[in-house]
Amino acid sequence: MAEEGTFFIINLDEKEEIEEGSYAIITKLDEVGEVGEERIIPYEEIKQYKTKARAIQELKKKYKLYFSPTIQSNKIGENSIANIGYNTYHNKRIILPYDSFKKYKTRLEAEKKLSEKFKKNVQITEGTPLLQDTEAYIVKFGKKGFKYSKVLKYKDLKKYRTLDYAVYALRKKYNSTPEFNSKIPTRELQGEIHKSYINKLKYIKKRFGIKNAYYPGCGIDITPAAVFDETLLLDIGHTQLIIPSDLKKKCKLVYGNAEVYEVGKNYDLMIFRRFQGRVEYTIDRFKGKYILTDNDFNHAFYIRDYRKEFKFVGIVEEDRMVKETTLHESLYLFERVDFNFIEMVVNAIKKLI
Repeated sequence: MAEEGTFFIINLDEKEEIEEGSYAIITKLDEVGEVGEERIIPYEEIKQYKTKARAIQELKKKYKLYFSPTIQSNKIGENSIANIGYNTYHNKRIILPYDSFKKYKTRLEAEKKLSEKFKKNVQITEGTPLLQDTEAYIVKFGKKGFKYSKVLKYKDLKKYRTLDYAVYALRKKYNSTPEFNSKIPTRELQGEIHKSYINKLKYIKKRFGIKNAYYPGCGIDITPAAVFDETLLLDIGHTQLIIPSDLKKKCKLVYGNAEVYEVGKNYDLMIFRRFQGRVEYTIDRFKGKYILTDNDFNHAFYIRDYRKEFKFVGIVEEDRMVKETTLHESLYLFERVDFNFIEMVVNAIKKLI
């Protein structure tokens, strides 16, 4: 944990050791610069590096990687979940609980078998455990906005075991993303500032005169607070986020559901980065001018194809805007435009079909 008043940036000096049986996942770019297939580097090759940080450094140099590799445990625990089609838009994804794949001995075996069964990419991850005082509020949308139609107590939720599976199962059952209480965060984490895209934010701030930003689903990423004059960070509330003292005056942290949270102030920019909620409802509550998004869950494609009140400006690189790129960490910028009422109605009907 960084000392208060300093930036906390993920660094490679950490001493976390490589767990026995772990493996590395690397992704290379192909000849035309597109993201290629993932490759598994077995434990036998990475164990020599002793720590995860060292393994990441050495593998990136050895294989000349654009993306940093990830080191994964090969164990399956009771809080593990399977993400089926994890790299697709949220309504196309499936989440399975531990009981559905506990018969497999390792994570790699489970991912392989489930991938063969569903014909989709599969990723086994650790879910966030449900706490005993957890409550879920079911949100219903109507012509007059939204309302909380049902409250579920812990006794109704404990069968889901993890927050991740509870969100998926309840969303599927009620056709609405539930909102959870956040009285007791599961853990305390330091906010992170990522060098990987801080320069991109600085660039669009300067070029487009953006002064403030709204960042729903921020998790532990507080990078915008280091760039803009004012930032609203919205987290679902399962961690207690620690913000360095020199940034506290520049940002406000609130906990809640981005799909129903009323932003209030018209922030210049809204940021989606690895956002796993329903962007359609979140965008409905944003009245500002710009949206900056990655395309991890096809959010950029959704805005391009269905939100005609926004036009595509370009893809943000370090110090310029481009129209085409294939790099995974690309950030797509959209600008709000005026269009006629008839076109708005037509697009609304298309979304319902």
